[in-house]
Amino acid sequence: MTYVEFLRARKVVTVFTIIVAACVALTLIGVYASAGDMNVSGDGGASVHVSTSAHATVHRNFRDAIAADFAAKHTTVPFSAFVFIALFAATIAGSIFGAGLCRERDYVALAWTKPVSRARQALAYLGVDALGMFAVFAVVLVLGCCLTLWAIGIFGYVRVDPIVWQMLPLSIGISFAYYGMVRAVSVGFPGRGGAIAGGSWPIAYLLIGLTALPLPALMHGALILVNFLNPLAYLTGFNETGVMSTVLWSNPDLRTALVWVLAVATNAVAIVLYQRAEA
Repeated sequence: MTYVEFLRARKVVTVFTIIVAACVALTLIGVYASAGDMNVSGDGGASVHVSTSAHATVHRNFRDAIAADFAAKHTTVPFSAFVFIALFAATIAGSIFGAGLCRERDYVALAWTKPVSRARQALAYLGVDALGMFAVFAVVLVLGCCLTLWAIGIFGYVRVDPIVWQMLPLSIGISFAYYGMVRAVSVGFPGRGGAIAGGSWPIAYLLIGLTALPLPALMHGALILVNFLNPLAYLTGFNETGVMSTVLWSNPDLRTALVWVLAVATNAVAIVLYQRAEA
């Protein structure tokens, strides 16, 4: 029943893995192929360059120099930044998976005769897609971020900042809300799932960007209301100065609750529409 969706999810995860692995491989090649002289300053700082002063330089590779610089300046890297990158990748994967029910309608002669209810089939696909999004998240976080940090010698300087515990439920909710939104919109348009999934991204960012324009109050309010249906608006937007900020309320707990309501509602709507589809 879910084998076809499993094959689709596996293909997406494989593509993400290949892209991430290629980026990591290029990073490893660049790091381990580089070498230079590390200039040691009086305050303990360090930088890699070629120096003519033999008594002031120590020959080290790029990896050792970066680690020494982090240690000297007591620099740390917030773990939340890499969790955000991984969850954003999972959201992209979710938008691709969201067209799954739409693709089923391309083969109605088979889809409508499966010995299972459409609701159960849609829920089963949801489970497979959720595992696919988690796999993409894990690949990007572990292979893409953690291995890269280790490669450049600063994995030991990663700190788990408090914001990560607020960002995790919010970002996961955004991933499932985006997945549900694409699912609900595309299920009624057989053969157009891929176009809807791809076109949703510029539309989502356009809706966020429009809130920064000096529009009349009524139009601005209407845009804010529309953005409540835009999963990406629950995380970031643009204020009048161009600085990244939230389009909706600044309270993260409220935004987390609302985006999960949106996630449940959009997936429920998608299942209802799939049940009522006739061809």
